[in-house]
Order: sequence, then structure tokens, then C-alpha cells
Amino acid sequence: MLAPRPRRSLLAFALGAGMAATAHADALSDQDLARYGFGETMVHTLRDSEVHEPPRQIRSADIPPPVLGSGPAAASSTFTDKDIPEPTVGPSRLILQGGRGQEAPYEGPTRLYQGSDGKEMEGTFKEVENFFFRPNRHFDRFVTMNENDTTGLIEMFTGEIDTQGNFYGRVGVGYTDYHKSFGSGLPGSERIEQLVFPISAMWVAGKDLEIGTSFTPINEESYSFPLISDYTVGGIRDVKTTAKYRFLDNPEDRVSVAAIFSLDVGVENTVTRVGSNGVDYLMALAITKRTHNMGVHAEAGWLFANGLDRSNNRVPDVGIAALGVDFQTSPELDWILEVDYTDLLNEGERLEIIPGLKWKISDRWRYDLGVPLTAVDTMAQGFYYRVTTGFQFKF
Repeated sequence: MLAPRPRRSLLAFALGAGMAATAHADALSDQDLARYGFGETMVHTLRDSEVHEPPRQIRSADIPPPVLGSGPAAASSTFTDKDIPEPTVGPSRLILQGGRGQEAPYEGPTRLYQGSDGKEMEGTFKEVENFFFRPNRHFDRFVTMNENDTTGLIEMFTGEIDTQGNFYGRVGVGYTDYHKSFGSGLPGSERIEQLVFPISAMWVAGKDLEIGTSFTPINEESYSFPLISDYTVGGIRDVKTTAKYRFLDNPEDRVSVAAIFSLDVGVENTVTRVGSNGVDYLMALAITKRTHNMGVHAEAGWLFANGLDRSNNRVPDVGIAALGVDFQTSPELDWILEVDYTDLLNEGERLEIIPGLKWKISDRWRYDLGVPLTAVDTMAQGFYYRVTTGFQFKF
């Protein structure tokens, strides 16, 4: 039996011929690479990488012909872009890396979500977005002054502080028609009308500090009011200075708490004042919880009266409390609802519901409007209705 002939030389010749056929004219030899400064290790690395590189030239024979489905386009020789279907877009998924995923619940600080919370944030097509708690849009928050010289709603304080360095001015108008005197209802011809024009300014002195001041021109007239003579008062009702300091600010939960201190100096004596004709001191606490475009606020405080009323009687201290909600429906419009409670110690109490709004006219101008409605009123002087409004300017 004949031994097989050695085929080693034939195989080497075929391999060399194949490499020569696929070589490019612009390829560099090992000697050229060494001459240009490449070391032996780099030369071998470059040669090994060429094995895994895709071909430099793609021949038309390597491209498979398109596969056409059934239909007029397949039967005829014409084929246009309209016959190519649009790509299918799959659902967006949150990819968890390292067992944890991050998803911002609102436009603000990031909170970690895991487990069922993470699946909820993923969302499905079966869910319907909630108008209040899962809105489609998140609007930039804008703050405004209240009637007490710092940022807030209509009358109540909030725990929020505006951006440091901002300066605001406000000119307001308020009208009140009183219909009750010393606890008794009055006929239509017996009443007190009051018109006020509060002028205030507020400066954000620090990251957590607001300082405001105001004076209130007043025009008050009494017609046949029992137990007091008819009178007309014109001038400055009072001068007030207020400071609000935020001592707790949690950006992740969007919770802030602020302390308020105010000095109210009475100038003109009126029977309608909730306070005295001396120097009254107010201390209060306000808290705000914000979620998406809505804010929930609470306030409680005490007014220490330090003077007399128009009849030269001592004025009792006054307790205040309030709950409020604001909901921003656009970048320019914020709707407000307040419930304010006033307790004139052992002298009566008042519960008011105040719907209102804040309107951002421009980057500098703001407008506010509130219409207090009386739900419970056992105080000596009660009003039939009142309106408060004002324009604010950001310097």
C-alpha cells in the first residue's frame, strides 16, 4: 500500500496565494511599521486585529436581494418607500442597574424607587393620569406676597421662602362692609364702610429669611352705628414689620417649616381693628408640603395685644389658625382656597373661607385676588362682605 504524499507544501502555497490576493496595495509591511517606530508587540497586535476586522470593501454580490411580500408591489417591478412599513416602537422600560433604579417623581430632587414603587413609576397604557397627583406637566412654581408682607396665599403665611436677593413691592385695595355691632345685627341703614390701601415691600435677605414692612392708609365711615357716634377716619391705620425665617427645608420631600414674628403699631383708632391701638406682637408657625403642582399649607399663631380699643378698653389676645391649598393649573395661574380661624379670647370667634387666585402677568408683575366669605362669626363687629386685591412688582 502506497503511503500518502505529503501535502504540507501544497497547503502552504495555497494559503500564501490567498493572503496575497486579499492584500491591499496601501498595506504596510512589518518592516515599514518597525521603521516608523512601532515595537514588535504592537506589530503583532495590529496583525492579529486584521483577522477580526470587517472587509474594507463590500461587493454588491454580498448584499442579499430584498424579500418582498405578496401584493401589487411584489407582482410588479416597481417598489417605493411607501411599501416599507414603519418600525415598531416598543414600550420604554426602566433598566435597573445593580439592583437599584432612579426615577424622578417630579422636576426636582431625585428619589429612589424600588419594588412596587418602581413598577408604578414605569407606568402602563392601562393607567389614567391623575389630574392632581400624577399630572402630565409640572409647572415652574412662582411665589407672591400675601396681605401680611411676606410670601404666602391671600392672608395666611406659608413655609416657603423666595429666592435670595429678590425684592417685591405691593399696592393693594380692600373693601369691607360691616353689618354687625357689638354682637347685634344692623338694619341696612346702619353700617360701617371701610376702604384700605395697603402698601408693602418685601426683601429676601437670606436663603431662609424674608423681611417685609407695610403701612395702610384707611378711610372708614360709620352711619348710625349703635353705641358709637358717627365718625369718619382717614389716615394711616397701622405700620407693620414682619420677618419670616425658614428653619426646616427638605427638598426631597418638599416640606418646609417657617417661624413668623411681626410688630403691628396702631396709628388710627377704629372699632373694627382685630388688635389694639398700641404695639401688638404676632408669633406664628407655618408649614408647607408641596407635591407636583399642588401645595398644602397650615398656620397657627398668637397675637399679643398691648393696648386699648377705640372705647379705651383693653383688647384681649387673639389666636389665629389657617389651612390652605393652592393648585397651579398653568405657568401663570395659581388657584387658592383658605380657611381662616380667628379667636378673640372670650370675646367671640370667626371662621372665614377665602377663595382666590394668583396671576403671573409677566416675569415682574403679579396680581392677587381674594373674596373672604364668613361661615361662623360671633365677634362683636362682623362684616357683610369684603374683597381684597392687589398688584405686585418684582424689582
